[in-house]
Amino acid sequence: LNSLKLFETPLYYTSDATLTNFEKKGAKLKTSDDVFRSDFFNKTELPFRAAQWLNVDPYAGIRETVYSRGANQKDALTRGVFLTGVDLNSRFSKIYDRSIPIRHVVAPQVKYEYLSSPTVSKGKIVTMGGPDDLDRTSRMNFSLEQKLQTQQTNRGGDSSVKDKARL
Repeated sequence: LNSLKLFETPLYYTSDATLTNFEKKGAKLKTSDDVFRSDFFNKTELPFRAAQWLNVDPYAGIRETVYSRGANQKDALTRGVFLTGVDLNSRFSKIYDRSIPIRHVVAPQVKYEYLSSPTVSKGKIVTMGGPDDLDRTSRMNFSLEQKLQTQQTNRGGDSSVKDKARL
């Protein structure tokens, strides 16, 4: 589900769900190791512009994963993780007037994310990748994207921006 604005508030809600069936068969194909996983991820965001040049997007969410059984048990398990973070980003551009005008766009971004310790340790679940690999984390990422763009006009007279290079 794409971000959905919550009523008349500045909050946005995003939800994602995946279902996975994992089956591992023994070498002689007489035994199988079958696990079903349901993963639900819900996030609420409050994006705003802190300054004319700075966008801020704080968020909080919960990821809950249900397993049909654990690694060493037949009973179902539910594993939860709380996460929160903030995304700071901006965008600057300058147009160079050549025979074909070129716009140079620079977009710096800083992201911070915190994931709590899962409610069930990784050793107690059958791991299949993705949400199974989550663990307590506190990380910060920095990125700088640059683009060179031109504006093109089609036969109908409508114009569109085309990326010519991206770093």
